[in-house]
Amino acid sequence: CAKLRRLQYVSTCYVSGRFPGIFRERDLERGQKFNNYYEETKYLAEIEIRRAIEDAVPATVYRPGVVVGDSASGETQKYDGPYSIIRWLLKQPTVAVLPVPSDVDRLRTNLVPRDFVIDAIAALSTLPSAAGVTYQLADPDPPTIDEAITAMGEATGRVVARVPMPVGLAKAAIDWVPGVERVMGIPS
Repeated sequence: CAKLRRLQYVSTCYVSGRFPGIFRERDLERGQKFNNYYEETKYLAEIEIRRAIEDAVPATVYRPGVVVGDSASGETQKYDGPYSIIRWLLKQPTVAVLPVPSDVDRLRTNLVPRDFVIDAIAALSTLPSAAGVTYQLADPDPPTIDEAITAMGEATGRVVARVPMPVGLAKAAIDWVPGVERVMGIPS
């Protein structure tokens, strides 16, 4: 690729997996475990991109958080991630029940509007100084899971009754109890 000016690679903030602490742009191989194959495959691909950068391939890595709809209109074309929860809430009456991990007031979820991600990549992709750099395209002060659930409840006109449940039990119920994933529409 003699004429390659820059390889633009879109990864994910979740190459951090379940790393217990601050995970910066320069971090990658920190012994983290992963929540799913998506995170792990993005991590493995990013290792390959970093090797290519060491071999003089001009590349920039972008790690967006969970990409959601447009910041102004809310419009989206993908309905995974938080949209699974929104659809579950909409299936229920005014008071909706939602299983949650026990520490929703401590854990945070990093949601970024698609136009923020697009604008950031468009701007950074033209900067010569961005070659070889990794950028985490994320909210520097993301909401707690509890705050995100409250916002989803408000958006759907639901009062959300939170039912604390160990994550392992919730995943097992979704994966092994017939009909749970189909009814809830939330993947484990």
